[in-house]
Amino acid sequence: MGKNKKNTAFTLIELIVSIAIISVLIVSFTSVTLLSMHSVTSSEQKYLAAKIAQEGMELLLNKKENHVMAIESGKKIEGSDDWQTNLLGPGEASASWKVDAVKAEELLHTGKFDTFDSGKYLCFETNLPNRGKFTQECGGAEKIPGDFTREVVVEKRGYEDRIFVKSIVRWKNKGLARELILEGLFFGLL
Repeated sequence: MGKNKKNTAFTLIELIVSIAIISVLIVSFTSVTLLSMHSVTSSEQKYLAAKIAQEGMELLLNKKENHVMAIESGKKIEGSDDWQTNLLGPGEASASWKVDAVKAEELLHTGKFDTFDSGKYLCFETNLPNRGKFTQECGGAEKIPGDFTREVVVEKRGYEDRIFVKSIVRWKNKGLARELILEGLFFGLL
């Protein structure tokens, strides 16, 4: 009988050690899984922010090119035929715009952008004809989780033939503020 007690005690110790090892493995696996999920979400948001910022730059460039084409085709331009004034506003050295992809009329040489409002968040348009575009007019659009905003800043920095442009996207990830900025120069006619 002495041997059986020894084997039972040894088996109980093995069981406790095994449970401890399995517990450590489960906690480690869970931690790695949670970190991976956070990393994937963070990467998705950064990709989306880059896409939103790029769209903002392209929309502003589109407006500039529409203005230049209107001048070249001889259309009457109200106010100024200067493409910089068209993007900045008369007498302005800088401006901060809400550039909305579903408002095509803003991109025309006669159109005007709305002033940026940090309290309005972007939505992803799911309906035709604007499917895939980002808008602050969220009527029929899907709100993007993370409270994304896009601000397009235009500045004249003393050059006659160019302006500095920034497309700034801000969002929240787990309560922390995030920001992505694309910068570029727009050049005038050659």
